[in-house]
Amino acid sequence: MLVSVGRMDLRITLREDRSVTVVGLHGSFVDEAVPEFSRVIEALGGCWRLDLSELRSLDAEGVAVLRGLRGAGIAFLGMSPYIALCLGAPSDVAGEPAPAVRVPRTDRER
Repeated sequence: MLVSVGRMDLRITLREDRSVTVVGLHGSFVDEAVPEFSRVIEALGGCWRLDLSELRSLDAEGVAVLRGLRGAGIAFLGMSPYIALCLGAPSDVAGEPAPAVRVPRTDRER
């Protein structure tokens, strides 16, 4: 199914993987697409996962929805580092973050 949002589109796909439904988001997940996405996931019964490998962008509403789903225990698959950064995802989902580097203070900062 395709949800057209102005110049941006979101395609929502459903597939089965070992008796688990995988919902795919392709394109841009913005506020105008949230009602249709909500309708799709409310119609799902049982266990399902969310494939974000083709998600390219999202706005504040999309971020809020995905954070809520993650908090509810929905498994995310294929999240890009950019989307993980937007969601504040843990490093085990998005890859290891760069190690923290301690920068020595200069005499002026002391």
